[in-house]
Amino acid sequence: AQVPALPLRDIIVFPHMVSQLFVGREKSIAALDQAMNGDKEIFLVAQKNARTNDPTPEDIFEEGTVGSIVQLLRLADGTVKVLVEGSYRAKVRRYVGTRDFFLVEVEPLAESDLDDVEVERAVVYMANQSGGKLKEPEVKAAPAATPVASTETPAAAAAPAVPAASAAAAPAADAGKKLYETTCVACHGAGVAGAPKFGDKAAWAPRIKQGSATLYEHAIKGFQGKSGVMPPKGGSSASDDEVKAAVDYMSDAAK
Repeated sequence: AQVPALPLRDIIVFPHMVSQLFVGREKSIAALDQAMNGDKEIFLVAQKNARTNDPTPEDIFEEGTVGSIVQLLRLADGTVKVLVEGSYRAKVRRYVGTRDFFLVEVEPLAESDLDDVEVERAVVYMANQSGGKLKEPEVKAAPAATPVASTETPAAAAAPAVPAASAAAAPAADAGKKLYETTCVACHGAGVAGAPKFGDKAAWAPRIKQGSATLYEHAIKGFQGKSGVMPPKGGSSASDDEVKAAVDYMSDAAK
């Protein structure tokens, strides 16, 4: 399929994510006009460097999201405010035109069936390429077989009782850490797209001050800030409880 492309400076639009964009570059406005004259589909793709004002195909990533224009409004200063919704991931096959606006031929990307460790390694790699210094997860070895206890072995001493509160908190903490390492780290690991960096007390302080309920709501439902966008659940399919656990994990690390 051929669709006009809109290079994005400091945001990544995921499938099923609704984002509000302010567009001012002539080529980008022309791309929006072309989309509005057709089926309203547009390829939303990030630039490699947000400071590049007039990007070429070499300055733009190959993979992005095909989305649709929900609403478009022209402002008095010549810029355009547009509401877009991501539909599906796609990759550029070739650039059909680059003169007045970017017109690209794209092919849909299949959903990956990577395991958790592969996803973790990919996320850490991307975060480190953006300035992060995260340790790459190790490939976990297969668990060793548990030996069968002999019926003649004396019974082991009873394990000490674990307080109920501690027993309940441990799984939640583990779930929060796991979601952070597989999803949240993409933005919070290096503090990109306006996300407060993991462990940065100064960045997290005003957010923590708002209270857990507000943080939970923003993380679960999504949030449009002054310097970036938080997609609902970070673009993941995690449950509400897992997202809350991740919020607690990051908040605790900044206290």
